[in-house]
Amino acid sequence: MTTQIKKFIDPRDVIALYFECAECKATLTLSLAEKIEVSQLAVCPHCRRPWLSLPNGPTIHLELLECLEKLKAFNSHLGKPPYNGFTLKFEITKDPEDYQPCAKS
Repeated sequence: MTTQIKKFIDPRDVIALYFECAECKATLTLSLAEKIEVSQLAVCPHCRRPWLSLPNGPTIHLELLECLEKLKAFNSHLGKPPYNGFTLKFEITKDPEDYQPCAKS
């Protein structure tokens, strides 16, 4: 017999962003309940390694900010499940080890 375990989260369960530096392993957690200054995420607050820079030069500051604002707006429209006849959940990986670390440059 084969079994399968899946994990799901409600969008409203996302309450914070958690960052871990690939270089020094320093961590930073930012609550979505507070205004997030994306500029503070440009570099690791400990070792100053760039976080939001892409390999070819530009950054993803605007994309991250837009994602956060959209998630907040989306969640503000959701009531208690079911929402207008449906329930929404995000499927997440089964184990943290499933994430592949970024390659060091």
